[in-house]
Amino acid sequence: MRHYSKSSLAVSLLAGACWFAPASSEAAVAENVIYDLASIRFVIPRIETTGGSLSDADLKAILDPNSADTLAQRIGKLSASSISVPQVVFEMKIGAAGNRVTYRDIKLNNVANGMIEAATVAAASGDMKDPAGGEVKIVYGAMSARKINLALMLRMFAARRTDANEPMATIYEDFTADGMQMTSGDADVSVGRITGSGVKGRALATPIGELVALSQQFATPGAKPTPQQAQQLMAIAADFMQNIEIGRVESRDMKVRAKKEGA
Repeated sequence: MRHYSKSSLAVSLLAGACWFAPASSEAAVAENVIYDLASIRFVIPRIETTGGSLSDADLKAILDPNSADTLAQRIGKLSASSISVPQVVFEMKIGAAGNRVTYRDIKLNNVANGMIEAATVAAASGDMKDPAGGEVKIVYGAMSARKINLALMLRMFAARRTDANEPMATIYEDFTADGMQMTSGDADVSVGRITGSGVKGRALATPIGELVALSQQFATPGAKPTPQQAQQLMAIAADFMQNIEIGRVESRDMKVRAKKEGA
């Protein structure tokens, strides 16, 4: 059975709740928003916010990828009673390998200063490809999370930690996922309900976006890092492990069906 990057899965799961927050007294709408962060890309066909004071022009300016302020800075100043995002397409490319997931019907409730009281995703599906051309199809059930620190998540994606003493903060207070199925040429894997709580973290020494870009250097099958590069990768991995904490995770009803002998 092929091994697929845990970071790819983690980034995909994180990405479902990772996007957006603003509002308008009636409704503010922005369309065709695209963010390219090194080897990571988000495509959002439509965002609608309600319960605040933003106009369409305000919302478009907030979500403008060319703004001088970072997205985390802008989101951290905004409030809205609800935000509706019918679809978000997340793509991550590392050479011939990659990850593409489409999240559907995202609802964010009570957003204030970069914090989301509650978020739901109706469903998601996508695929992952390894450098040798192997492919895994993925289907996620409904997902939900509470007390989400959206501004912090965006900083972890795109900003370097500047304060060595920055305290750990809550990323999610708790989350649930109603199952996941993965299908490949080697095996089928299914997981029942997944729950977790107490997810904390802080900005990283090397942001997730830069880490993915760095991985491009080793995307060719058989490519090996130099001793210096290997040391750098180990330092990045150690920083990642030291600056993300998960209080509890529980997965139920995991099943694996091998399709090939020795898989």
